[in-house]
Parts: sequence; structure tokens; C-alpha cells
Amino acid sequence: MVSEQRQAGALLFIGVLLIVGSILGEFAIGWGSPSRELPLAERVARYAAAWPTLRWLFAGQMAGVLLQTAASFLLLASNRSTRALPPQKIVLAVTSVAGVMVVLAFAISLGAYPAAFAVVDTSPEIIAVLFGQANVLYQGFSALMALGFLTVFVQEGVSKDGCVGRGSLLVILGLLVGGFVVPALGLMSGKTTGVVFFVVPAWLGLSWWGQKKPA
Repeated sequence: MVSEQRQAGALLFIGVLLIVGSILGEFAIGWGSPSRELPLAERVARYAAAWPTLRWLFAGQMAGVLLQTAASFLLLASNRSTRALPPQKIVLAVTSVAGVMVVLAFAISLGAYPAAFAVVDTSPEIIAVLFGQANVLYQGFSALMALGFLTVFVQEGVSKDGCVGRGSLLVILGLLVGGFVVPALGLMSGKTTGVVFFVVPAWLGLSWWGQKKPA
């Protein structure tokens, strides 16, 4: 029987693949979220024009986050835990809740945007509220979810009973630093280097699946 740890690792890794694939799909169609400084009508027009493809990319990301959240819940319900502080169970609980909220943000977008687009001329406040709710939920809780996985990743790397190798920990933390520094120096856009941040949950998933310290 496959252990909860291995199941969680597989779910986490597949979730990352779905999210990154969907983000690359956004690159392929030239999509970038319209600035909130643009007039509401122009933002809606851009969303509406891209929606036939964008809805599938959003659905892919939602499915990916849902798998990551399931992985967090699975680890939370298992006996798996390192001796690191803060307690990993608490970190996983926070990460799980954050994942649920991100899924809710995508559900709002997929379920309510099309109807709101149709009545934007008569009731523009509806789409304005939906944009605001989805952005707050997605941006805030995505960051919290990423921080949760990063915390668990570091715990697994520094703990004697962790599943992430010390060398892997240092290399990937170096990549994360580069993901901040390179855009700050203007050498590459933050959206491009942002893909680096998915290395953490991807490697964590592979490490849990392998149930040993990767070389």
C-alpha cells in the first residue's frame, strides 16, 4: 500500500506540473493580468476577449492548487512530521487553509466572471467587486501557501529525519534568492523568474514520493 507521504508527494508534484503548464499557456497567448489602474471597461474587454482560452488555463491552475491542497491535508492527517520548529502540523494546517482560499478565488473567477461581463454596462459594480475579491484571495493566500511549502521544505532539509538533502536545500534556496535579485537588477522580468518558486513544492513532492534524501 502506498503511504500517505508518497501519495502526498505525487499529488504535490502533479499539481505543480498543472500550475506551471497553465502559466506557460498564459505566456503562449500573451496574457498578462490588466493593471488595476486601467479603466474598468478596458480591463473587462481584455478579460472577455481572452476568456475562451483563459478559462481553461484558470481551470488548470485551480486543479493544480486543489491537488497541492489535497497533499497538504494528506500529510496533515498522517503521522509524518519532522522535529523542526514551528511544528510541521501547524504549518501544513495553515498551508491547507490557504490552498482552499486560492481554490475559492479561482472558483469565483470561473463561475461568476462570464455573467458579470454580460452586465458590465448596466451593473459595473458587480465585476469590480468580483475582481477585488478574487485578487485579494488569490494574491494573499497564494503567498501564504508558497510560504508554507517553503517552511516545510526548509524543515525537511535541516532536520535529521527530513527527506530533503542538504545540498538540494542550499541549491534551491540559491535559486530562490536569484529569483528575487535578477528582476531587481532589471535583468529579467519577475513573471519569468517567478517560475523558479515552483521548484520548492516540486522538489518537496519528489522527495516525499522517494521517501529518501535525493542526491
